Amino acid sequence: MEWYGYVIIIVIVLAVLVLWKKGIITVSTVSRVSDAIEGIATLETSESLMSKLIQYANIAFHAAEQLAKTSEIAAEERKAKALELVNQYAVTDGIELTSAALQAADSIIEANCDINGHKSEGVVSEKETDAFTGTEQPVTGLDDE
Repeated sequence: MEWYGYVIIIVIVLAVLVLWKKGIITVSTVSRVSDAIEGIATLETSESLMSKLIQYANIAFHAAEQLAKTSEIAAEERKAKALELVNQYAVTDGIELTSAALQAADSIIEANCDINGHKSEGVVSEKETDAFTGTEQPVTGLDDE
């Protein structure tokens, strides 16, 4: 959580304590406020993890690209290497990624591949799309109403 998130929570807690001491709010209200603050803190943490995951995946994608360009890995190994790097970056930050987080990173890397026009030669899977730059299909239907 960012520093200002902590400041906001501290201000709310202090305000609730003052109002409770003065008898303006009851213990049940304090309990509800406490639950709300806990929910806000959890939400902020989730958003923060997703932001980091996007950064990790984007950086890992470009790093794997560079490794392939310099022939340190084969082109087919780029995605696996990018996922490995995402996990390595998270561990460096002290974060243990769940399988859901790794799946999200995989999707971000897939999106980067589509955007950059990467397609598996001769392989068509449900995951491949023709909606991004570098493909033969034009993007249609996005502005149609």
